[in-house]
Amino acid sequence: METYLLIFVIGITLLFIIAPIMRLRTLDNSVSTIKLNDTQTMIAALIEAGTDDAFMIIAIPETALDDNINARIRITLENNTAGLDWVLTNHRNLEDLPLFLDHIQKHGLTAVPLKKHRMKYMRVENAPDFAALAESLLKDMYSIDDSMPLPVILSGFSKPKAA
Repeated sequence: METYLLIFVIGITLLFIIAPIMRLRTLDNSVSTIKLNDTQTMIAALIEAGTDDAFMIIAIPETALDDNINARIRITLENNTAGLDWVLTNHRNLEDLPLFLDHIQKHGLTAVPLKKHRMKYMRVENAPDFAALAESLLKDMYSIDDSMPLPVILSGFSKPKAA
């Protein structure tokens, strides 16, 4: 009985993670892993693709709370403008929102609350270097180091061979 319950919970969790992503227009949707030092190359490829609604979601391992969804950051192109999004759909991201806002404020940045496809998020568009911002968030908030593999979901562009 417990096995069936576990399978059911995992299935429902995956549904809530994948369903919002599937609603977005995608050119290439792939799941992979990167290392912290790959973020510069990945974000450059995302921006170079120039496809509106292209995105990269970085999941932070072992950060899930009772909803079993890890914290995550999303880098997107919206209206041909790059931005870093703090998605407000899981418990960890909601709990860590004050830390995120404090972190970006320390870097002289601001976040704007937005909603798209029924998904609420805080968006930072005024960062001079999104890769540096993403790396500092991962290091400072979650103690991620260069050796840790980070799951990523890509849409609208492909992972460069160098990453």
